Amino acid sequence: MSIKIEEVVNQGQRKKFVAFPYQLYKNNKYWVPPMKADELSSITPEKNPAYDFCKAKFWLAYSNGNVVGRIGAIVNDLWIEKIQRKIGRITRIEFINDHEVVKQLTQTAEEWLKSQGMEGVMGPLGFSNLDHSGVLIEGHDRIPCMASDYHFDYYKEHIEKLGYTKERDWLEFRITFPDALPEKAFKVAAMIKKRYGLKTLKL
Repeated sequence: MSIKIEEVVNQGQRKKFVAFPYQLYKNNKYWVPPMKADELSSITPEKNPAYDFCKAKFWLAYSNGNVVGRIGAIVNDLWIEKIQRKIGRITRIEFINDHEVVKQLTQTAEEWLKSQGMEGVMGPLGFSNLDHSGVLIEGHDRIPCMASDYHFDYYKEHIEKLGYTKERDWLEFRITFPDALPEKAFKVAAMIKKRYGLKTLKL
């Protein structure tokens, strides 16, 4: 497969960058799409205040004129100052099941980070530690929670093949609620309503 890597430099390319996961996961019932407007704002320098302390570049991978992958790279100066290590971030990585695609994307991001003086790479991480982070390695048959991203199960193999290793596990927990609440819950609710003068409104 012939692959072309293109830097994202204008709004049209940013829209393609944001749209690619919609194409990649279009037949996957577990992927929860982010809001396109929010995603577009986050990678647009004029709209994301994180650019006050971050530098970032984004790229698209093409094959036969079609987008087959994407990646971003971020230098977060505040984070680097805090950890006292020149570690760059890769971010928003998405790709078809083809190792050459992810290899070329990652190499492009790594080369740019090196040109910025970075001595190591970590990710996927976003602009801040509250942004998109990590790769899903278990639970591909479930919808992720609000703070998590969904990835195909082939991501782990391809990323590890590039030499990346896991730093830590982030876990999600599911709580199953009973069909009916216990009687005690109703008594406590009634007591709280009476004590604080609360009312229950039906929507």
